Amino acid sequence: MRKYWVIWWRTALASIQSSLVHRWGAGFFLAGKLLRFGLFLVFLRTLHQQLDGLAGYDFDQLVTFFLMFNWFDLVGQILFR
Repeated sequence: MRKYWVIWWRTALASIQSSLVHRWGAGFFLAGKLLRFGLFLVFLRTLHQQLDGLAGYDFDQLVTFFLMFNWFDLVGQILFR
């Protein structure tokens, strides 16, 4: 198990270093994530307004579900990249 941990740690460090080397790349990555997040919130708002109820959830509950889903997705991506 230690061998896999060392391999994962080295690849994670290499990935972080390659991201930090290119200043524009990190900025574009962050801008893309923020744009995606904003557009999805607009999508949720539009979807909630067009439908009388999305499975009985209000907008705040939809956003909370979306944020929790994104949090777990982010943690999974961090651990497996």
